[in-house]
Amino acid sequence: MSERAPAWPAGRPRVLVSDCWPTNAGDAAIALAIDALVQRLAPGAAVVHAAYDAHWAAALYPDLQWAPPLESLVGTRWAAPAPGLGESGPAFVAGADLVISQGGGFLHEAYQPWARIDALARAADAGAPVVIYGQTIGDLRLAFARERPRGHDQRDPGQRSEHELAVDVDVAVDPQERGEVRRDPEDPG
Repeated sequence: MSERAPAWPAGRPRVLVSDCWPTNAGDAAIALAIDALVQRLAPGAAVVHAAYDAHWAAALYPDLQWAPPLESLVGTRWAAPAPGLGESGPAFVAGADLVISQGGGFLHEAYQPWARIDALARAADAGAPVVIYGQTIGDLRLAFARERPRGHDQRDPGQRSEHELAVDVDVAVDPQERGEVRRDPEDPG
């Protein structure tokens, strides 16, 4: 099956967000947060998400624009662009003003990220600045640690520990945009 050649929607700057698996709720949340962050910083930007299996989840996220994965668009040293994208895929990526690798844990060695890394390098070679945003890097066993180590005083944010937790990019989305507005029950306003 041949991929559809993408086209940039109206707007500038043109931002291509890569490395999303929208069938994964966490990746979808990151995609929504990155999209909102870009729109907040550059109102009117054209944002397209180069994603894996987007056809399965596109209906769930109708406000996001989708394209084939970055490796399908530009190819890698091991494979040409996907059928139907031989010229249009690399041209589409070269038309980006910025490429953002959206974040997550997929650059970890356990996930064999070599094709994704090579595709990001090809995007940079095409002239698009590349940003690698919010990656989990390091020992994968620690990536699943969700609690602070024993003895960590949460009242003292200056205290260091062996493992530090980072804020998820999802918090970059305004709670009103997520539909999660929490109001103080004692505040009438």
